[in-house]
Amino acid sequence: MIREALGLIFDPGQIVEVRALNGPTLTGYFDNLDRLAIEAAKIDRASRHEGVYVTANPVHPDLLARAVNMVQIAKRGESTTDRDILRRRWFLVDCDAKRPKGISSTDEQHEAALARACAIRDWLGARSWPAPLEADSGNGAHLMYRTEEPNDAPTLVLFQRSLQALCNRFGDEVVDIDLKPHNAARIWKLYGTVARKGDPKAAGRPHRRAKVLQAPSIFKLVARAQLEALAGEVPTAERKAPAAQAATQAASGWPGVESWCRDHGVSIYAEKDWPERDGSGTGRLWETECPWDPEHGRAAWVGEHASRRPDAGCQHNSCSGKRWPEFRDAHEAPGARQERERKEREYQERKREREERRSPPRTDADAPPGVGEAPEVKAPAPAKERPPCRFESSATRIVGEAQERAKLVERALQFNVPALDAALGGILPHDLIVLGAASGVGKTTMVSLIAESNARQGRRVHLFALEAEKLEVERRIKYRRLVDAYFCAGRSVGRERLSYRNWYWGKLGRELGDFEGRVEHEMEQDYRTLHTYYRDTQFTGEKLARACMEIHAETDLVIVDHLHYIDLEDGESENAGVMAIVKRVRDVVLCIGKPVILVAHLHKRGWQEKQATLMPDIDAFHGTGAITKIATAAVLVARSKDPPAPSTPWIWETLIRLPKDRMEGSNASYVIQTGFNARRGCYGAEFLVGREVGAKFEPIRETGSLPYWALPEMLPAPAPPTRDNRMPGEDDE
Repeated sequence: MIREALGLIFDPGQIVEVRALNGPTLTGYFDNLDRLAIEAAKIDRASRHEGVYVTANPVHPDLLARAVNMVQIAKRGESTTDRDILRRRWFLVDCDAKRPKGISSTDEQHEAALARACAIRDWLGARSWPAPLEADSGNGAHLMYRTEEPNDAPTLVLFQRSLQALCNRFGDEVVDIDLKPHNAARIWKLYGTVARKGDPKAAGRPHRRAKVLQAPSIFKLVARAQLEALAGEVPTAERKAPAAQAATQAASGWPGVESWCRDHGVSIYAEKDWPERDGSGTGRLWETECPWDPEHGRAAWVGEHASRRPDAGCQHNSCSGKRWPEFRDAHEAPGARQERERKEREYQERKREREERRSPPRTDADAPPGVGEAPEVKAPAPAKERPPCRFESSATRIVGEAQERAKLVERALQFNVPALDAALGGILPHDLIVLGAASGVGKTTMVSLIAESNARQGRRVHLFALEAEKLEVERRIKYRRLVDAYFCAGRSVGRERLSYRNWYWGKLGRELGDFEGRVEHEMEQDYRTLHTYYRDTQFTGEKLARACMEIHAETDLVIVDHLHYIDLEDGESENAGVMAIVKRVRDVVLCIGKPVILVAHLHKRGWQEKQATLMPDIDAFHGTGAITKIATAAVLVARSKDPPAPSTPWIWETLIRLPKDRMEGSNASYVIQTGFNARRGCYGAEFLVGREVGAKFEPIRETGSLPYWALPEMLPAPAPPTRDNRMPGEDDE
């Protein structure tokens, strides 16, 4: 049965891709139909896939080299695309019974689809269309009309509109006329194989074998004029000119589809090129989950044209007519579109005002010689003064608050310092966090750890290393990874010599040299989203603000290490200058919606000399402690005065206090004690919460006195052994 069906659809020697889906995806290319039938029958008998499919239109011969007359597990990006199709040999009509995704149709639904195909066949026949190949797809019905059309953009639109016309006329709540077969590389059910959607034991929803029902002895071609007449039944929608829309997007600071999706928590997959139909360039296209119907899964798409104009849609008929505006509305808070339209009107108004200022009214002196008096031109009316503040009702703002908050939390980052993640929950998009510590406590180590760990998770991090020598951040990360590799390999020889200083001076070649090549290769792969800037010229608060605005669409986190290496304006006092810089950074955070961590110095003198003080307070910030009033959170870090335990001299007890937490002000009264592993350059998973009693740390023993975030049930499960402070080889001897 399979071989007979292949003979009806394909010419001898034609290249065909076979594909088996919803198991481990299999693919193969064949120019031998006998061999294709044998391999397809093997897949079908194995019963591991929902269906076996073939490309209906002729494939470029070069693709045969991917898997010559054999089937293999598909590799990403190695399936047939529209550009690989030589010509349009079939106009495909798929009558599909409407039902939930992933299950077979009932007998009643199946019969309704077959009857609908007969109705389409008869209606087209009355319009002088030739007889098609009629088939049972297993869950619905197929019609295959022979064509001989080029594979180009006008034909793509022609087929798409022709299917839309059939859908408008024959689609209803019982049977759907699928719009997806308009593209040239569409795969089609291989007749003679079984459609296996859902559980075969489900009552009334059996698995059925697809089969050819009827085929003409000679296929006659559908004329292009007949397709055009059918497509003419669909009215042409008016659309905004792409060039004008792209110009508007660029003028409004549009970050691009990929950045917009990342900022709004939209998962995108399987990026591929998207050639423009008019040949003007190539855009990009991604798969994504359908925002309008969860049952559609990843049938939706979002793309960016070569002009940077965004677009989106879903392949299912029920979502037809929904494009980028509706896709954007589905992922943004209610009222966001109205706000954009308001900003667009304001932008156009400002643009018009600028043009009017550049073109002053003509006077008599402007008139060309011999023309006479220049016509009177009225001066433009003064622009209507805008109110200084735009208020909006809270009743309007609260609509959709839960969804907006969920999106902010989804975009949150982690410190990857367990104590900070527990206390603050993470880093939200609108956060400005000031991190203060005295020299030698480990500020740079902490922020490089935050930057490194987020980059390894695919987050885009921009680190201004204003205090560091060139490559210092990369070197510290490399050292941490070398030591990780050393302990994971079970090494112990020379561990007492491990230190960043010894490695920098080249004294650890015997201990760490074996891992250099591997670690450098891993870093090349892991840190593509980590970007560092090392100061080389004067660096002012204005330069920092401009840099943040320029990279806002390309970053998820900005770290400035540190605040006091930003140059003040001439004649500006330190207190006023530091405050001005922090205020400016806060304004940038609110504008771009991306978090910033500012590292600040603490006074070396003062609290360190007070034996009666365990931890610094906000007055210890170099410049002014008032900067914490502007931040959303302030973190103070200090070393414990107690020496390390003799058994683990590389574990330094570190103290953390949160003098400012906009969400939980009560955190200011607590002190957190955690361990810093000086060998590996990371913080331990376990920590204690206590209070400062005199000059000592007093842990809180009673559960009822702990803050809620330090309760055992609120803390994550213990990390696996390979991520503990003690790695293999660090056990006590």
